[in-house]
Amino acid sequence: MRDLKALAINLILYKIGWFGAVTLAAGGRPWAGVPLLLALIGVHLRLVPDWRAEVRLVAACGLLGAVVDTVQMRLGILTFEGGHLVAWLCPPWIILMWAQLGTTLRYCVRFLQGRYWLAAAMGAVAGPLSFLGGAKMGAVTLHPDARWSIASLALSWVAAMPFMMWLAGPRQVEAASFSPGVAPG
Repeated sequence: MRDLKALAINLILYKIGWFGAVTLAAGGRPWAGVPLLLALIGVHLRLVPDWRAEVRLVAACGLLGAVVDTVQMRLGILTFEGGHLVAWLCPPWIILMWAQLGTTLRYCVRFLQGRYWLAAAMGAVAGPLSFLGGAKMGAVTLHPDARWSIASLALSWVAAMPFMMWLAGPRQVEAASFSPGVAPG
């Protein structure tokens, strides 16, 4: 039961972050997503048994996302609607969305651990669908020929998702449940 509760909490925190950040960006307030995502990541870090290892994973996912989405942006595949810190880099809110995705790797998507082909397949579908959803909401604009965006996103996520699962490593099995009340020290 405790494992199921941890997975549900993890999924709910992630969904709140995704919908909140995308809604705020679409509404012209992309910077408001930054404290929301930081707070949700902070809640996650307070609940995990080894917050130091989790911080490294979350930071690595954020860095990966910064590279992947900046390249997509520079290629004209994606255009983010505001919130840029510097014009050549994807906005902080999208980097933090990748970081928050990192919080799910040892929890609600842990079933992908060691199943890199499945992680690649899930990335190829879920990555583009996530951006299509963001585009429909108005937080991001795809290439004028959306097929280019979908193909580019699918290729990126085919590589990114298994890589993130590899980064999560074997600790994923150990991290199946939260330890509420354990404050980071």
